[in-house]
Amino acid sequence: MKRRKIDLAEAMQEVTHKKVEWRKTAEEGLDVDYALLLPRSLADELMKQLQETVQYFEGELSKIKVFDKWHNIPRQQAAYGDEGVSYKFSGLVVPAKPWIPALEVTRNFISKITGTYFNFVLANRYRNGLDHIGEHRDNEVDLDHKAPIASLSLGQQRTFVLKHGDVRKKGDKKRNIPLVKIELQHGSILLMNPPTNKFWYHSVPPRKNSPGVRINLTFRDIYGQIWVFHLLKIIKPDNSTQQERLPKNVFTVEEDVQINSLVTMDNYLVVGTEAWKVAIPNNKDKLEKCDINCMAYNKLTESIYLGCGDNNIYSMKIEGGEITQTLNGHTNYIHSLCNIGNELVSGGEDGLVNIWDARVKSVINKIEPYKNDKIARPELGKWIGAVGFNDDWLVCGGGPRLSMWHLRTLNTSVIFPIENRGIHIAEFKENHILAGGTADYFYNLSFNGDVVSEIPISSVTVFSAIHHDSPFSALCLAGSSPKVDICSNFNYRDQVLSLY
Repeated sequence: MKRRKIDLAEAMQEVTHKKVEWRKTAEEGLDVDYALLLPRSLADELMKQLQETVQYFEGELSKIKVFDKWHNIPRQQAAYGDEGVSYKFSGLVVPAKPWIPALEVTRNFISKITGTYFNFVLANRYRNGLDHIGEHRDNEVDLDHKAPIASLSLGQQRTFVLKHGDVRKKGDKKRNIPLVKIELQHGSILLMNPPTNKFWYHSVPPRKNSPGVRINLTFRDIYGQIWVFHLLKIIKPDNSTQQERLPKNVFTVEEDVQINSLVTMDNYLVVGTEAWKVAIPNNKDKLEKCDINCMAYNKLTESIYLGCGDNNIYSMKIEGGEITQTLNGHTNYIHSLCNIGNELVSGGEDGLVNIWDARVKSVINKIEPYKNDKIARPELGKWIGAVGFNDDWLVCGGGPRLSMWHLRTLNTSVIFPIENRGIHIAEFKENHILAGGTADYFYNLSFNGDVVSEIPISSVTVFSAIHHDSPFSALCLAGSSPKVDICSNFNYRDQVLSLY
C-alpha cells in the first residue's frame, strides 16, 4: 500500500499548537534544552525529502583545516540560508545556497518553536557510525551570540557529548568536570543557549554500532552589517522615490567582528562589539574577549556605560576611550542598562536589578524579581533582559514577567498581563510603558497595567525599539529578522522595511 505523502507545513503547524516537553540540562556555564519534537511519521517524511533534495558540498568545500592542514570532512555537509549569508569556520567560507522548500518550512517551524529567527542552516549527513564531528565550539564571530543554536536530529540515534573547556587545559588550570551526554533521537531538537558555546565544547563521536544514516540540521543566526536609511523618506513614501527609500549606506564595522549593541549620540554612532578597540580589563583567558552586550549614553559626563560579558559595567570617556570607572555588582553577564544623569540601573543574567549611584560606584538598592512567586517564570529562567526607570518608577522583565516597582519603597506596583516568552525591551515614554521581546506583539501600556495598543511584529523576538517625536514621530522595531517594523505613531504598524 502506497504511503500517503505528508504536507510538511500543515504537519508542523499542528505541532506548534502542542506543548513541547523541554528537558533542561544546566551546569556551570552550560544551558541546554532538549525535546522529542516531531512525531515519527513527520520525522520520517522530512528525512525522506531531505535525502532526495539536499545537495552536499564537493571539492574544496568538503574539506576542513585543522592545525594548518586540510582534511576531508568526516561527514557530508551543505549550507542553505537567506540571500547573501555565508558562514566562516575552520578556514572555510561557506556560501549559503537558496532555501529549498523542505528546509525553509522547517526553518520557519523551528523559529516559531524557539522564538528566534534563523537565517542559516548547516546540514550534516552522517553516512554511517564512523562519520562524526570532533570537539569544537560554535563561537564564530559572525554568529549571534545572544541567540540559541537549534539542532534538529533525524535518523540514526547518536550521542551528543559536551566537555567543559577547563577539562582540556593542562597543569593547575585543568579541572575535573564530568562530561554531559545526551542521546539525540529521531525527530528531537536540542537548543544550546548562551553562554554554553563560550565554555563547553561539543562533539558527536564515532559509534560503530550505529550504522544508520543520520541527518542533523543546525539552525543559526548570522549577521554583521550596519544599514543606514533616510527615515523620513520611508515614513513619507509619497514624497520620495524608490531609490531614496533604499539604504544610504551599508557597511561592515570590521571583518570577523560581531556586533552586540549600538548607541547613538548627536554626532556619532558607537558600535559595541568585543573589547578590541577599547582597553577593557580582561580577567579571563587571553583568547576570550569581553562582549559589550549593551550601552547607555551619559550626556552629563560625555561618557558611555558599557554592560559586558565579564559581569562588569564600565564607564568610558567618549573622547579618547579611557575607562574611568568599573562597577562590580553582578555575578553573571549584563543584559540591559538605563541611566538618567548619575543614576544607573542594570539587569543581568543573574536575575538581579541593581540600582547604582555612579558617583560613589556602588549599588544603593537591588531587586530580585525571580524571588516573587507572582512574577517568576522558572521555565524561562531568572535573567533580566530589560530595565527602565523615571523619577518614581522602575520597570523590568526578562524570564520573570514584566513588572513595575516603586523606586522608593521597592514594592511591586503592577504585573503586566501581556503574553510573551521573554522580555527584551522595557522603557518609559511619558505616561506610558513600551515593552516587547519574544511575543506576537510589541506593547504600549498604561501605568495601571492596561494594554493601550498591540503592534504586530515581523520578528519572532524584538531586541531593539528606537523612537523619537521630533521632527516627526516614529517608532522602529527590529530583532531576530531581516525586517524592521515602522510606526508613525505608537499604536499601529505602518510599514515593514526588509533588508533583503
